[in-house]
Amino acid sequence: MQDFCQGSGRLVHALLEASNISLPGPVCQAVSGLLGLNALGDLYTQVRNCGSADEMALKTLQDLNVTVEADFASIPAKGPLVIVSNHPFGMLEGLVLMAHLSQVRPDVRILANNILDKLAGLPELRVLKDRLVPIDVADGADAASNLPGLRAALRHLEEGGALVVFPAGTVSHWQKGQGISDPYWRTTALRLSERCKARVVPLHFAGRNSLPFCLAGLVHPTLRTLLLPRELLNKRGCTVRVRSGAVIDNDTLNILPSSKLRNGYLRMCCYALRDVKQQRQDKAGMQPIASHADREQVARALEALPSENHLVTQGDYRLYVFKGQDEDFLLSEIGIAREETFRPCGEGTGNARDLDDYDRHYYHLLLWNARDQAIAGAYRLGLVPEILRMPKRSRGMYSASLFAMDPRFLERYGRNGLELGRALVTAPYQRDFYPLLLLWKGIAAFICRHNLRYLFGPASLSLDASPASLDLITTMLASQYASPELDGLVKGRKKPKAKRHDDAQTAILAAIRNREIDFKGVDRLVRVQDEGRGIPVLFRHYLQLNGKIAAFHCDYSFNTLDAFLFVDLPKAPVSKLKRYMGDAEAKDYLKKQA
Repeated sequence: MQDFCQGSGRLVHALLEASNISLPGPVCQAVSGLLGLNALGDLYTQVRNCGSADEMALKTLQDLNVTVEADFASIPAKGPLVIVSNHPFGMLEGLVLMAHLSQVRPDVRILANNILDKLAGLPELRVLKDRLVPIDVADGADAASNLPGLRAALRHLEEGGALVVFPAGTVSHWQKGQGISDPYWRTTALRLSERCKARVVPLHFAGRNSLPFCLAGLVHPTLRTLLLPRELLNKRGCTVRVRSGAVIDNDTLNILPSSKLRNGYLRMCCYALRDVKQQRQDKAGMQPIASHADREQVARALEALPSENHLVTQGDYRLYVFKGQDEDFLLSEIGIAREETFRPCGEGTGNARDLDDYDRHYYHLLLWNARDQAIAGAYRLGLVPEILRMPKRSRGMYSASLFAMDPRFLERYGRNGLELGRALVTAPYQRDFYPLLLLWKGIAAFICRHNLRYLFGPASLSLDASPASLDLITTMLASQYASPELDGLVKGRKKPKAKRHDDAQTAILAAIRNREIDFKGVDRLVRVQDEGRGIPVLFRHYLQLNGKIAAFHCDYSFNTLDAFLFVDLPKAPVSKLKRYMGDAEAKDYLKKQA
């Protein structure tokens, strides 16, 4: 027994004492074996003489043969920063952060359970105190006993330091309707960031503890805590993956109207990192993208078009329109440009050219940069009255392959409707203001030429976006831009699957439905969650024309979630019509429509 109380046994006794558990010596030995405390003590003897917390953490991970795949690229190198993380393991996260995050932020400290602080009282573990800010999780962050720890955390942030917080305050375990995840997040991290005007970065650890650990928690939470050492040891030989998300500033958080929603958003951003999909990189079955024809040959083909096919000239840009079946060569060039543009986003066809059976009887806008002799953009236009006179009738419409349209829709809106789709601006011109503006001027010229009134068609969201972001966007579109006139007339053929939401997500989605967060706010929230990728700009163009959303469809062949957008042009703001049509043309157009 004396041998047990020396060396590694000191750590065992310290762990039990810190957990407020007192056992007789023989029982202590037996229980320690069952809980993995003896093995943990043996590990402790190998690392106890390290000179720093970071060295001790790294040595422990090496002894456990744990591989760490860490992506901390988004974490600022300096400045006050609160890092919020999920807590799936219990002990492993702290070791990983001390060993690896400290290389990015040497000033990082961890707001930790005071049990760890009590262990740091052992002479050999005293180096841990440099990294830990202790609080009593059981008493809650507001308890008087935690004031010293919170003051230390505030002081550290005010001095420009980085602080890691596990807002759950306990290890992930079974949550009804959500599986194994963190319980409700406390607001400690949010309040610290607001008090110090510190930015926030979400962090996500992939993985979870064993099933016996989760079942033990159903018996009693203390039993779950006692099993944490065993859970650390059973990670021997594993790979731990952790990644950071985008920096969240206070202005972004203040888009959300309450502390509850702001705290929920931090949790949402953390778990959105779990759901980030790698863009489709499977090259199997993908054809090499075809090469463009000689640039001068394309330029000559465009110049040979009849004068009425030349719609707009502005600076270096020339905008043309033609019917697909009349210009096989130019249509092929558009097909190459589509695949070049969409494939890197995970939305390509995988074919040498992105063309389909609809392209030949549709019209196409082609935007050409004369200086660079390159395609800058394209748009596909379906002249619906013409399509409905074809033998296939509505089956000749691309939209009808994605959305089931009630005959009443086509009776009301098809006779003078224009279907829009397959919009693109090629990569070299995506930061230029003019390509999309000129494409819309071309659409306006086509509308006036054919005296059309209604615009409709699919606009796409990438399924590579996180499910949380897609939920925010689709909830906003469906609740704030729906039209009673279209109710029941258009339905997606493959509707998005209903998802389960935790309380935080449910509250944020409710705020969007109540119009407490508008398009601009949702766009900003999504940009943070999805690494700068917000709501596609086409949605803004349609909605600024008083556009409405009728339905959604999942198009897995293109890896997109399509929204059916509808615009009644005479109901659009006159200023927008003038911008695209011109003052006189807009006035004449509205007069004809009246």
